[in-house]
Amino acid sequence: MTLVLAHDIDIFIAYLGCPSQRGLNEHSNGLLRRNRLPKQMDFTNISQNYLSAKLIKEIEFLESL
Repeated sequence: MTLVLAHDIDIFIAYLGCPSQRGLNEHSNGLLRRNRLPKQMDFTNISQNYLSAKLIKEIEFLESL
């Protein structure tokens, strides 16, 4: 059984060279990078909770401006 069928989700794959189709992903990555997470960083030992907390902190900061 595939991931799509098992969880009843849709998967969208953006065309290469069309960053506008990856808006939320690109925006989230930009916020994480601005929070001192370099592109060369190895994410295998970093939890999703840690990344989510960093992103939420950045969003809260931007909303307070």
